[in-house]
Amino acid sequence: MNLLFNPFRRLMIILIICFVLMVLLVLLSVIWGTVQIPLKDVLAVFQLGSPESSANRFEVIRAIILELRIPRALLAIIVGAGLAMVGAMLQTVTRNDLADPFLFCLSDGAAMGAVFVIVCWGGVLGSWLLPLASFMGGIFAALTVSCLYQLQSHKGVDKLVICGLAISFLLGAITNYLIFLGDQNTANTVLFWSLGILGRAEWGNIFIPFIGVLLLIGFWGFNHLSLDALLAGEETASSLGINVAKLRTLIFLMCALTTSTIVSLTGIIGFIGLMVPHLVRPLTGVRHLYFIPAVAMVGSLLMLLGDLICRLVLAPQELPLGIVTAAIGAIFVLCLVFRAH
Repeated sequence: MNLLFNPFRRLMIILIICFVLMVLLVLLSVIWGTVQIPLKDVLAVFQLGSPESSANRFEVIRAIILELRIPRALLAIIVGAGLAMVGAMLQTVTRNDLADPFLFCLSDGAAMGAVFVIVCWGGVLGSWLLPLASFMGGIFAALTVSCLYQLQSHKGVDKLVICGLAISFLLGAITNYLIFLGDQNTANTVLFWSLGILGRAEWGNIFIPFIGVLLLIGFWGFNHLSLDALLAGEETASSLGINVAKLRTLIFLMCALTTSTIVSLTGIIGFIGLMVPHLVRPLTGVRHLYFIPAVAMVGSLLMLLGDLICRLVLAPQELPLGIVTAAIGAIFVLCLVFRAH
């Protein structure tokens, strides 16, 4: 079969290219930063050569690489893959090309829960409280949107989008009110966190978003054929024996879980879930067996690249990642608008 028309071969080519680029970006992420690290020292840390620096300096470099930069790069990979997959699944279930975690207020709900904990208790109640509160906020947002949608007499994708936007604005207002209630130090902490950062990455906490992404991958593995059926419309999916209402609810809950675990550690990082599916769909087609793995890889690449830009633009200061993704996302949406006309 012709290489260009074989979706499996195309997927393999995309994954191989993405993997090579990912290794390169991870290497650049380890080398570049506030402290520039020679390539020979990086290789020496992994026992692939002899160090260039003195023994004491090499120990410091080793700590920076293993305790700071490698966990940060892994977090970027996890977050990029998770947000991209969430956006792709939401676009499928709503059949709306502009759907992403923000359109359905999953990120706003997770942010509200996390901000509530930061303002009221700070870190007094332990490290598990923040992801738990973020998860509860995301689930609350998803259930609220679903309930409002079910109350509509005439259901449709447009009504689902409107419900999501309405709850998003409401949760944003509640979050800002909570920030207003806090003191100045708390407000500064929440503001920096809400702009999106990867600097909190540690070996002890990156497993939190990893679990959320892993569960979403498992959900995709068991339901990729049902997701394909949704693309043909609700009536067609129902005729194939799929409980559309149940599947839609499960998708929202899984997306809320994944988004919440990510937001609890990184804050709000926008537009990845919107952009990546648009970039990948022309390459893989719409079948989720091939579409979702490519979306995850490209999402990880964009997140690694964005994090690298954040550390280099204002070096030695670090630009919040949410600013970069929002700027790129705004340009991307404008390109979609002009291309449509």
